[in-house]
Amino acid sequence: MKAIRFHEFGEVEVLKYEDVPGPEVGDDEVLVRVKAAALNHLDLRLRSGKSPRPVDLPHIGGVDIAGDVEAVGKNVTDVKAGARVVIDPTVKTPKGPMVVGVNFYGGFAEYVKVPAVNAVPIPDEVSYDDAATLPICYVTAWYGLFDRGNMQKDETVLVHAAGSGT
Repeated sequence: MKAIRFHEFGEVEVLKYEDVPGPEVGDDEVLVRVKAAALNHLDLRLRSGKSPRPVDLPHIGGVDIAGDVEAVGKNVTDVKAGARVVIDPTVKTPKGPMVVGVNFYGGFAEYVKVPAVNAVPIPDEVSYDDAATLPICYVTAWYGLFDRGNMQKDETVLVHAAGSGT
């Protein structure tokens, strides 16, 4: 498959468009043919080497992904091939939460594999481009409200200003 990846940290010139082996789908995973992948601040920090999150090189970035399910693992029953999905990039692992496009290869490729639970259906009226803009905003807001802010049921939040997609 074709992918954009980097073998060293730096500016845009370190990105290489190249052939790489396609991902093999595990029993609880889905293979998604990428239709849209948004570029966000985390992708830029990772590529430049200025992120506190380490990545193995070479690396395929791309946290925000939307596409079509191409194949499903043998244990997957609730996601079907052909489904239009957006990827929730936060993956729960025994080592703690990890992120597609950071700890695993991301969406700047023809295909990406993710746990089936991370493939969220896209309504027919939502485009792939629009769907791909949602994950980083959603994850950042969720992390701030629930993981860091310990927000509880029936609590109210006042959002008094906004300066980005979050």
